[in-house]
Amino acid sequence: MSARDLSTTDNQHAPFAGALAIPQAPPDVRASVTIALTDDQVVVAGVPVTITVETDPGTHYVWNHNDMSFDEKPKVTYTGEIRLSVDGAQVGGSGSVTFVTFPRPGRHFVSAAAVSTGGTLVSESLLVHVAAAGPPVDRKSTRL
Repeated sequence: MSARDLSTTDNQHAPFAGALAIPQAPPDVRASVTIALTDDQVVVAGVPVTITVETDPGTHYVWNHNDMSFDEKPKVTYTGEIRLSVDGAQVGGSGSVTFVTFPRPGRHFVSAAAVSTGGTLVSESLLVHVAAAGPPVDRKSTRL
């Protein structure tokens, strides 16, 4: 191919024979914080329950010219600080597993906030229905 073959008369650029188009990156995955009670856990007032917090740093895709593919990079970096709140009041901040005791029955809202280098991400609220504790059992009057 000669220089004359690459020239155009309508002010358009000639195609570059060795260039490859970079494909469109997959959509980013949002960073998130989720909370959950342990499976099949009945929540009773005055009895500790386990609440688990999971953090996902999300994904940002960056084109790698060396291997001609997209590399996955985290969207955020978590510091490890997690704050758990019940009904808007902070009750813990130790980590991804927290024991919580609900002092009274009824509906309670639990949320978690995970601190990252770019700010704080907050989970959606988890509605927890707390049952009343049963009356104490008088072991002397119980017959087997």
